[in-house]
Amino acid sequence: ALYRALLLTPVMQHRVTLPGQSKHVRTISRAAAARSDIPIISLTRLSDAEQFSNVVERRAADVCVVGGSCTAVLAAYSLAKAGRKVVLLPDYGLSAAAPGPTRQHPLKLTDPDALLVHLASESAAYWRGLELLAGSPLLSHHHTCDIVVNPETDHAGAVGFSKLQEACRSAGVVTVPLSHSELVSQHSELSLPGDSAGLMQPDGAVLHAADITAAVRTLADRAGVISRPGLVLRGWRDRGSCFQLRASSRLSPELLTEVESEVLLLAPHYWTKECLRMFGLRLEGLQTREVTSCRIPAGVLQAQQQQPLWQYWGTTAAADAPQQPQGACGLPLLQDSYEGWLVHQLPAWGVPVDDPFKWQPADQAWADRRPQMQLGADQQMPTRDTSSISSSWIQLQIQKLHSTCQQVVRGTGPITTAVPTSSLRTCTADGRPVIGQHPGFDAGRVVVACGASGLTPYGPGSSSSSYQLSPMLAKSAADLIKSAGAAGVDNAVLQGISLQREGLGSSSIEVADSWEQLSVLQEAKPLSAEQVEQQQDEAADRRQDLANLDTLTS
Repeated sequence: ALYRALLLTPVMQHRVTLPGQSKHVRTISRAAAARSDIPIISLTRLSDAEQFSNVVERRAADVCVVGGSCTAVLAAYSLAKAGRKVVLLPDYGLSAAAPGPTRQHPLKLTDPDALLVHLASESAAYWRGLELLAGSPLLSHHHTCDIVVNPETDHAGAVGFSKLQEACRSAGVVTVPLSHSELVSQHSELSLPGDSAGLMQPDGAVLHAADITAAVRTLADRAGVISRPGLVLRGWRDRGSCFQLRASSRLSPELLTEVESEVLLLAPHYWTKECLRMFGLRLEGLQTREVTSCRIPAGVLQAQQQQPLWQYWGTTAAADAPQQPQGACGLPLLQDSYEGWLVHQLPAWGVPVDDPFKWQPADQAWADRRPQMQLGADQQMPTRDTSSISSSWIQLQIQKLHSTCQQVVRGTGPITTAVPTSSLRTCTADGRPVIGQHPGFDAGRVVVACGASGLTPYGPGSSSSSYQLSPMLAKSAADLIKSAGAAGVDNAVLQGISLQREGLGSSSIEVADSWEQLSVLQEAKPLSAEQVEQQQDEAADRRQDLANLDTLTS
């Protein structure tokens, strides 16, 4: 009789929590909820979307890692090795365009900031340990060479270069200063002016991103991490004792996976500011910049494996001259039939991207419009338009990178053979990454981890990529979660890269309805008047339900 009554009951459902269910919930019909022999502790009306959704998978976890960065996967692996049950959701679901993958990243220990030198040195040890665990080569060992022209004169590059040796000495990293004659005698492939100087460091490397990604995902799977790479985040909410997230594929959005997790780790890969805003965190000090990289052919006088990884620190000439060489990092191409160098533009020379939903990678425009691009030597740098790529802008960036390569490397090929790519960098004013607790939640519940580069030309964090710090960021985030807040972690390091440090402008903001209306932030769609009214009604209902719960508890 009860079964027949449940079948004939109207669709309107309620959620009740019964004794002995801990944090899990059971959905029953209105008729069953009205029975006096079922003790009801809380009563919450389900939304229409929730009543008719098709949940095909449910997962419970200690930690849910949201993000597809190398830091996210390494942190998930570290937490799983420590005995935590971990679910990894890589995709935040932003409709903004994604940059193409960067195949090679520098591992470079020298920097004007001693803290960043320390983080890079520790990360280098972790990268080599990871290579042993993976059982396959993940990096190619090279010594690094920082190069500056006119080091005795007062220009920004010389000032930044002068701080390298002291910062490395403070962090316990060995460096060797080189004169022009010593540079040329040791590296015959370099072609430098007579008034140049260098600083050599023997522990650098080139990181092979594709091999690293495959290796860390395999290690995470072996450690028991439950990864869902094909799913897109559709909503999240705070249930008090846990967080509830739901995700689905782009092809079948109606087939949902639900995850309940006690702790969240937010580690976005790109569009960091927008991804964190989806979880109610504003970071005014973060900035996304588009940087250009070029594959440039050059005469190879030695085997590629023996060539140095170099960074150019500029000269006294005007930095805004159209063809003036600018700060850049050069990596020998090792996993490509294309012989030469991969030259990265440093983030300080990249262009800010204010609207991710209008942005398109610049290299797409270069491929489409390359035959029509002509830029005179006296033409000034145009304004970058994020909605329609400026052809002269990308042409100018290529010319500058080519000029830098000509300044440093012997036998640089013609500019017409340069192959550009476009990528995104998250930047902070001090060039330091970000680790810390979300200010909108109790300590230990939501942890944020993201890498960053520097905004100041030739300043701290001026390496071409923060990718090299991924192991230390993952370790720091995992330690913060395992210690539930503070104890047991390197507080000196955490204070230097803290989410709460001056200049980041971190604050908690309200997200209207992160469960039903998260797509508003994912797609930047304005709310209609009806949607606003509906959200207000649902919020009033939730407040009334909480009031009823307080009354029952009393």
